[in-house]
Amino acid sequence: MSEDCLMPLELEGMSMPVGGAPGSNIKMRDADKTSQASKPVRDPLLQLISLQKASGSWVLEAALAEVLGKTEEEVAKPKPAQVASLSSASFLSLSLSLCLSICLSLALSPSLSLSQVDHEVWATVLALVWLYGFKMEAQEEWQFLAMKAASWIQAQKVASVSECVQTGNNLLGCQVQKDTLGL
Repeated sequence: MSEDCLMPLELEGMSMPVGGAPGSNIKMRDADKTSQASKPVRDPLLQLISLQKASGSWVLEAALAEVLGKTEEEVAKPKPAQVASLSSASFLSLSLSLCLSICLSLALSPSLSLSQVDHEVWATVLALVWLYGFKMEAQEEWQFLAMKAASWIQAQKVASVSECVQTGNNLLGCQVQKDTLGL
């Protein structure tokens, strides 16, 4: 049996070689300690895939920001406005009852804010822009999860999807079209 098979395990000042007894004086080599302590490098695409929820959406969190190469603050800050993106024509087409219900909801719950797009919608748009902007060579690997994400966004009935895509492009340095994303 080689010496490498008898690598010791060190627990809070105690050394224990594999197959040996506690208190043994065999210590682990420094090179072995550093190789075990270093974090494994993970593929950003696999990280992004693992962050997608079963619904097809992503959550705006530090792990997603890391995959996108941004900080949480950078990702959360430019989130587009939801109501501000309504054009005057689309605003006029809203029914009176919908307008009244929005106003009533805001009056009854001042903490409710319609001024920003939902965090999950924004995170999901960013994930899609990143996939189409940086990982087209691996599209076969992620095309179905992108379709699920696009379907989820469409089901949210977000009025400002175009603005979200444009803002996401600006943030990530991409030029992905809304139609390319399936939205």
